Amino acid sequence: MKNEHQIVKAVYAAKEDLQKADDLIRQYMPFIRSEASKCISGICTEQDDEYSIAMIAFHEAILGYEKGRGAFLGYASMLIRSRIIDFQRKESRHRGHL
Repeated sequence: MKNEHQIVKAVYAAKEDLQKADDLIRQYMPFIRSEASKCISGICTEQDDEYSIAMIAFHEAILGYEKGRGAFLGYASMLIRSRIIDFQRKESRHRGHL
């Protein structure tokens, strides 16, 4: 519970300060990479588009989080999965077209 309280404090600080947002993203890179890996059913590397999408989605989660929505990491996880699924659907429509 105390850890969740610290995350919420860090998220609210990151909403106001871009450097703090960057630090929070760096701190949670293992979480971000893990969530992206779950979506692609394999190891997500820095060269994968899903890696970048996951980082952007995490930042989006920082900006859009509100305490009443529940746990931050659950919200961030849902947002990362949603953005990657949207990307994969978009890419699948364009496969085979030149």
